[in-house]
Order: sequence, then structure tokens, then C-alpha cells
Amino acid sequence: MILRKFGQVPPQHAELPRQVERGLPKPAVEMYKKGLTSLAHGYGLAALAYFRRVIEDATNEVLDLFIRHAMDLDEHEAAERLRAARSNSQMEEQLRLAADALPGALRPGGVNPLAALYKHYSQGIHGRPDEECLVLARELVFVLDYTFSNWRAQMDEAAAFREHVTRWSDPTARPE
Repeated sequence: MILRKFGQVPPQHAELPRQVERGLPKPAVEMYKKGLTSLAHGYGLAALAYFRRVIEDATNEVLDLFIRHAMDLDEHEAAERLRAARSNSQMEEQLRLAADALPGALRPGGVNPLAALYKHYSQGIHGRPDEECLVLARELVFVLDYTFSNWRAQMDEAAAFREHVTRWSDPTARPE
């Protein structure tokens, strides 16, 4: 008797932290899960390719978020530079320009999250050994998790706080 395993039911997959999943656009969630599954199996090249796709699927939404927040901070010049970066059709150039345009207020501890994404995105996957891709993919997961779990929540909370304080500082806006 010969036994063969053809697949796993249900198929193995990785779960994203809830906050990361909420921060990602829907098309990027499945790519992220596939990247985590590849990473769990030690397939660095595949994981890195999936995570690069996550960046491609999510960059415009992240830039929109940063543009809105820059406008809220009255950083109009930075917002315009971010808009110009967003209109660039080449992903690597788009990330580089956006990283350069990001205002200091959006750099936690002086670290530019878009520069970190750009750095990891621009490191080519062609011609690198799988072990090196595995290390790069793990680093990219760290950057992606931070960016997508924290930034949306922080910016939404900041906007809600600003709206609340603004509303309550105007005596005509307060309920009696």
C-alpha cells in the first residue's frame, strides 16, 4: 500500500494580527497571508515577492492617509509633494519621492516609515539566494506590521481628538 498526501484540508495559512488586517486594503490581505505562509515554510524568495506585492497594493492608500494627515498638520507643501509622488507610475520612484516628502511630524522617533518600506522594496529579489531573501522578508514583515497596524489607528485617533478639541473650544458648538 502506498500513501500520498496531495494537499491539506483546510489549507495551511497564516493569520494576520487583527490591527494589521484592518490597516491593509482588502486586495493586500490575501497576499500578506500568502507571504506569511511562505515565510513559515522557509521560502524566502516567494515570501519577499508576496510582500512586495502587498506594498504595491497598499502604497496609494498609505500615501492618501499621509496626505490627509499632512494637511491636518498644515504641512501643505509636504502634502503636495506626497501627491506628486503618488502620481508617479513607477513604484520604486513613488516610494522614494514619498519618503523624501514625508514631514518630520510623521516620522516616529525621527525614523521615516516610508523610507523603511522603500529600502526593503528596492532591494531586488532577482539573483539573491533564498536564505538572504528570507532575512529580507522577515525584516519587511516587521516594517509592514508596524506601518499597517499603527499608522491608520494613530492618524484616525489624532483626527478624532483634533475634531473633539476643536468642537469643544468653540462655545457655539457645545451642546447646552
